[in-house]
Order: sequence, then C-alpha cells, then structure tokens
Amino acid sequence: MAGVLLAIGVLAIENASGGLLITIGRSPPDPNAFLNLFSRGINICAIIVWPAVGLAVRRGIPYGLGLALALFALLLTFHSGAALGAMVLGGIVFGLVFLAPVQTGKALSVAAVFAILAAPFAVLSLPAPRTVFETTGIPNSSYHRLLIWTFTSEHILSRPVSGWGFNTSRVMPGGKDKLDGETALPLHPHNGALQLWLELGAIGAFLGAALAAAASEAVRRYSKDRLSQAAGSACLAAALFVFLLSYGAWQSWWMAALFIAAACVAATRDTGTRNDPSRADPRDNGD
Repeated sequence: MAGVLLAIGVLAIENASGGLLITIGRSPPDPNAFLNLFSRGINICAIIVWPAVGLAVRRGIPYGLGLALALFALLLTFHSGAALGAMVLGGIVFGLVFLAPVQTGKALSVAAVFAILAAPFAVLSLPAPRTVFETTGIPNSSYHRLLIWTFTSEHILSRPVSGWGFNTSRVMPGGKDKLDGETALPLHPHNGALQLWLELGAIGAFLGAALAAAASEAVRRYSKDRLSQAAGSACLAAALFVFLLSYGAWQSWWMAALFIAAACVAATRDTGTRNDPSRADPRDNGD
C-alpha cells in the first residue's frame, strides 16, 4: 500500500511539473513523448492498486475509496484509455465480487476464457475498420488499432492451429505494409489474445485461456474472505483489460508486472483455507 501511494505521489508530481524528475540533465520531452514515458507506469498502477485498496478497506471503507479515487483522478490527467478502462473495470468487478463472490467469481472465469478464445472471431465480426471510424468518430489511435487487429485476425485464420511461431509478430508477411496510411502490424498486435492466436495458434490460445481461468479460480476458491477475493478479482480483471488492449505479450517489463501483481494478490489471501463467502465484514482480517 505504501508503494502504491508513493507511485501515485511521484506520478502526480511529474505530471504537474511536466516531468521534473525525468528531465533532470536533459531537454524536456514533447507532450506525446511525455505521455509515452509514463504509459507503462500508470497501467501498472491501475492493476496493482486493487490489492492495496483491499488492505485500505480493512482500515475503513473511506480509506479504500479514497485510494481508488485518488488514482482514478490522476489517470484522468494522463488521458490513457487503457489505464482508465482498467481502473473502471477493476472497480466494477471489485464491487460485484464483494456483493456476490461465488456468482461473480465464476462469471469472471468464464469471461476471461471467452475473451481470449473469441478474440479473432469477434474482431472479424465487426464492420470494416474504416466504417467504424467514420460512423463512430473514434480517435485515430483506436482506428489504427482496429486496422492492426483486422490484419492480425485474417492472418490467424491462415494458420489457425499451430500459428506462425513464437514472437513472429515482428516479422509477419505484410506487417510493414501501409493500411490507410498506417503500419499493418508494428511489432505486435497490441492485443495479447490475438498475439497468442497469431504466434501459437489455437494451442497457445487454449493454454492462455486455461492459465487465465486457473488464476481466476484460484482467487475465487482460496481467498480468505470476500474482500480478499474482490481485490484479487479486480486486479485480474484490470490486468486482462490491459492485456487485451496494449503492449506485447512477451515484453519483459509487462511479464514482471504481472508477477508482481500476482505476488501482491497472494499476500492478501490464505492458501490454507477455502473462501467463505459468508464472511462479509470488510474489517475481518481472518485472525
């Protein structure tokens, strides 16, 4: 919890000062570079905040609510759709799991599996990216992402079982071609589920879905009370949201962030006892 509070404080100072710490000894970055520098940090915060919120709630609901709102307000100033979406989804899952731990926990497991296995088919069922762009007015960055996802999904169908090979997103045939002025596939699909399908095929996608389901079920079955389950489930949901929208699946910093998040969730649960949904008191620490 102290680490999350420190991260929020430092990010707030950097944002308000235009990057005081990162510009020491060098020229200030342009606005886009500034946002990119903090993209990873704010997304990690949106994921890892939920175990801290769970601990704060044990000291009183206003503490947990205040921590979540403080980070949400900070994320608004960075204009990161992925981080904001992860924060909002995490909050919704936190509340739903606390109110209905068994039902929502099972639903989260199913949703995680579906999100990974259905990804390419969901993309190809959408209207053409240009049509979506012209009818909805989405930002150019979102339009580019749709172009990437469509290109990726089409290549998935050409090798649906075994995929194109590990980390081949960087060298996909036609990946450097331009689609409506944008690169068809720059380095990775910006969607972890599509990357699993593209590189490792249905075999990798099913393994990824099984891993997500196992993580969700572990949180549901072995959290010491519904508050711990809510915190763990919110963390998992936020991580899955970012996984489906940003970054390469094999980037070392991202994998390290997931391990850290898992460690924080593990620290809030008791592996020796199964979840008892009847323990609804957020102040009950299991002692």
